[in-house]
Amino acid sequence: MFKVIGALVVLAAVVLGIGYFTGWFTFTSTTEAGSTKIGLEVHGDEIKKDAKQLGEKAKGLVERIKGDALVTGTIRSIDGRSLDVETEDGKTVNVTLKSDAAIVIDGDASALGEIQVGDGAVVQLEKEGDMKSARKVVVVRGR
Repeated sequence: MFKVIGALVVLAAVVLGIGYFTGWFTFTSTTEAGSTKIGLEVHGDEIKKDAKQLGEKAKGLVERIKGDALVTGTIRSIDGRSLDVETEDGKTVNVTLKSDAAIVIDGDASALGEIQVGDGAVVQLEKEGDMKSARKVVVVRGR
């Protein structure tokens, strides 16, 4: 129980410290007739502004993550620079390799011609406009 209370106190101190330095909170003090009043002003507009900026950054990060994705599965067919990868849930994803795509087999740089049907692979995709193409294929065959 003391650990939980201690963690909450530390969390509150961190939030207040960050809030103070970002302008979310202002501490005030006034002295009247030998008595000191300490106050905490909360600047809601600053918090809203920072929350909006954080939301925009998060949205940009989500868009970036959507743009770059991984496909993991088994190579089912190879046709030129195109691979069909069957994922664990049984879906087949067709990926086209970029001209400068990196091929790695068992940890060593390799070439597209070395990939075989049946190889397990992780394909790193890159979004280019409305298209997604493979920029890296990592094959692990086990030695």
